[in-house]
Amino acid sequence: DLLETIGQVFGPLRGGLAIAVVVVGAMLAATTGVVSASVISMGLISLPIMLRYGYDRRLASGVIAASGTLSQIIPPSLVLIILADQLGRSIGDMYRAAMVPG
Repeated sequence: DLLETIGQVFGPLRGGLAIAVVVVGAMLAATTGVVSASVISMGLISLPIMLRYGYDRRLASGVIAASGTLSQIIPPSLVLIILADQLGRSIGDMYRAAMVPG
């Protein structure tokens, strides 16, 4: 429902559903923090919808994969925790640095 609602908001734009997939994928990535979980969930949820609206299978798969990789930078990210340990930085510093790009 969230995907379809955001898709209606971006509906007038060309590629509005793809933008909606990225937004919902970012929200899902922020809650899971694991790339595979985000990509699989978004694939099951959004791929049939995107294909129903006439998106090319390759474009739809690329948008889903790209939105799933956002989980690496949006807290709570396991990658940021490991990177903080390796760099000798605090996890809080890493999360603060990742908020704007994420």
